[in-house]
Amino acid sequence: MSSYAPLGQLIKKFNELFGHFGSTIDPTLVDLRDALAHGRVFAGPDEEHFRIVKFDRPINGSARLSYNQVMTEDWFNESKRRLREATHTVMSRLDL
Repeated sequence: MSSYAPLGQLIKKFNELFGHFGSTIDPTLVDLRDALAHGRVFAGPDEEHFRIVKFDRPINGSARLSYNQVMTEDWFNESKRRLREATHTVMSRLDL
């Protein structure tokens, strides 16, 4: 039940195995995970909410902004909902 494969590969494999049964995991959860693990959180002095951003690895001295979200209560609630749904989908296939 453990693997050192990156999350994107695990989601792809799960979707290949169970997609034809109507069970898939949203692959954009990788973006959320990467932003939470490697992103930067900040807010200006007059901003109500924090913002989370993540940059790709620089190429020729430039880095592309790959994730940029305002961390509102709705953002947190939607992110938690998506993660719970994915967890439920995996657990239902494992019969745990």
